[in-house]
Amino acid sequence: MNYAADARYDITITQARRAESEKGTLSLNLRLSHPEHGDIYTDLWLTEGAAKSVRRTLAEFGFDSDAKIRSLILTDGKALEGMAGTILTKLDSYGGKDRVKVAFLNGPNGKGTEARPVSPEKVRAALMLFGATPDDDDLDVPF
Repeated sequence: MNYAADARYDITITQARRAESEKGTLSLNLRLSHPEHGDIYTDLWLTEGAAKSVRRTLAEFGFDSDAKIRSLILTDGKALEGMAGTILTKLDSYGGKDRVKVAFLNGPNGKGTEARPVSPEKVRAALMLFGATPDDDDLDVPF
């Protein structure tokens, strides 16, 4: 595996299966493959805390209802195999070692990474978080 941190890759899900961590947490473990960079693995954690994020990710792959997600889990995630997606990677330290891991998995039906326009009010509010005051000249956002 030779993936760089903070990079985007087009991948194919080549294996999906239910898995249990050493601590007993259930996941859908996915092998993601890129023709030049090889395989990288990620887990979609099936926990209460991760449910919202997992729903959003699986919706991008067409599993846009709880019934479809339940069916996917019951069939070991096999319907994901062969599907294309995109990953964003990050550097992670674990046990004193650095490794590149999947930060985000996006499906073909994802909203993409293109930024939406932001209102001047939101920009002003963000500037004020970092010390700007209401009468600063730089709060006149040029749009």
